[in-house]
Amino acid sequence: TFTKDGISIWIDGEFYNQPWISKQINIKSTNDHELLHELYLSHDFKSSLTMIDGIFSAVIYDRPRNTLLILCDRYGMKHVYVSSDTNSIGWTSEIKALTAIPYVSKEIDKNALEKFLHYGYFIEDDTWFGSVKLIQGASLIKFCLSTGSIERSTYWSWDKIRPVSGRIDIREAGQEWGRLFTNAVRKRVKPGERAGLTLSGGLDSRAILAAFPDDYGQVQTATFGKKNCIDIDIARKASVVKKA
Repeated sequence: TFTKDGISIWIDGEFYNQPWISKQINIKSTNDHELLHELYLSHDFKSSLTMIDGIFSAVIYDRPRNTLLILCDRYGMKHVYVSSDTNSIGWTSEIKALTAIPYVSKEIDKNALEKFLHYGYFIEDDTWFGSVKLIQGASLIKFCLSTGSIERSTYWSWDKIRPVSGRIDIREAGQEWGRLFTNAVRKRVKPGERAGLTLSGGLDSRAILAAFPDDYGQVQTATFGKKNCIDIDIARKASVVKKA
């Protein structure tokens, strides 16, 4: 928890480009909490959130303004569940924690259950319980604790990504994808840190392992499965190639 100027901030997750943002807005923040505090005090908080590259959920309690803000990353990768009524607000990263709060109703949402049985997963903000909702990606929810009003907005959407115009060379597109993928992995490993990777026989995990910077050092890989199964065999061979 970070508190400054009557503003308390909780963050679950990480900003991968915190030093870059600090440089862009000319502040000397040493951690994600300080950075979010400065962004919150900026003249256009919603627009400034688009600069964050990370996986996170966050809560900001502004005591002087008597407001509570709940937000999450662009894709909603770090789950945050919310339950509220006229007198109380609860939030958590795991839905089972909310069920321990007395005012949270445990009544099953039958409509959500029907969709879950049909699709095999929940849709949008649905959960098992009608009183608990999942915050959607790029959401910014503001609770005014004085009036009980709620403002919901988004700070980013897929519409902001414009289609490429003109003819696309498939080889150039592949090379660009590889460059962006490698840079994404590089941003998530820091010199001096020990990195671990759960490695299956699948292409996704092997691609991440291959994209680790060669100057990073040794990576610790782990896998599981039945003895001598093909997944373990492929994972072992990939680790040998990368010297993991």
